Amino acid sequence: MNNITPIIYALLGGILPAFIWLFFWLREDEKKPEPKSMILLAFIGGIAAVFLSLYLEKMAYGINTERLFSLDFLKPILSWFKHISETQNIALNRLLLVSLFAPIIEEVCKFVLAYILVLRSKADDEPNDLYDNYCDWFC
Repeated sequence: MNNITPIIYALLGGILPAFIWLFFWLREDEKKPEPKSMILLAFIGGIAAVFLSLYLEKMAYGINTERLFSLDFLKPILSWFKHISETQNIALNRLLLVSLFAPIIEEVCKFVLAYILVLRSKADDEPNDLYDNYCDWFC
């Protein structure tokens, strides 16, 4: 495998799902589509979420895990992660980052940026628009 192959896989894994979602939502929203500028803004927000997530994940990597999991009900979770860390010979901070912190950070960043940039817009006015779906859960 040459050096370019992982980059190709990373690009396909990052870009292809976004275009599949774009195709789905454009087909789903044929009656009263949102402005193309709003769709572009959503994609730009997604790109910005990547960089924001990377910054926050770098901060999360240095978190004191003993202090973070000091509450009694969280200690078994830390113990479980420590066991996996030791048996698989993976640094505990790295394991926590990849399996716990990064997914939470990334999804929260995407939601916050989407909410700020596009979901509050008056153009999100149909039942299948994301704002209505999120309001069912969070409003």
